[in-house]
Amino acid sequence: MRQADDNGAWIRQFKRWLRSQRIATQNRLNCVKSLANAGSVQNAVGLGNATGVGGWLAGAFLGNNVSSALDILQAVGGGSLGGVANGTGQAFGSNVAVAGGRAAARQVPNLVAVNANVAVVSVSTATTTVTLKTATATAQVVPVGSVARSTINTISGAFDGKLYFDIGIGLLADYVCLKDKN
Repeated sequence: MRQADDNGAWIRQFKRWLRSQRIATQNRLNCVKSLANAGSVQNAVGLGNATGVGGWLAGAFLGNNVSSALDILQAVGGGSLGGVANGTGQAFGSNVAVAGGRAAARQVPNLVAVNANVAVVSVSTATTTVTLKTATATAQVVPVGSVARSTINTISGAFDGKLYFDIGIGLLADYVCLKDKN
């Protein structure tokens, strides 16, 4: 009977240890999320406290992607579908917008303006008729489609750069949280 008591105590001790590790992991994730959010472009431009749709859009386009990814992981772990949807929108809003912008920009044609002039002069006499016809045409291309594609490529590049910035901030936040724990 003594052996069974020892096993029960060991199992209880293991469960306490496992719970403490889960709490420590959650505390570290929360630490990384908070620091990554603090270092986000959204906070840098002063939109960190925006509310409503404007706040959500600011988060989707300027919030820290690492923090949003951690939100998704915690929402999945907690079984919160609303949290998963919000985190996904925050993490991928700018990516979806850029993809939609690219698709729309591909559909924008360059415009061509054509100016055509036709002149007809006819001279008739009693015995003959002479007709002179002249035509001129000029075309001008207005590069609306090219400008649209160039603009969306520039925006896409900015969001790519922001992603690398977010990852760097997330790694720095993780380092600070890890050092803070030790």
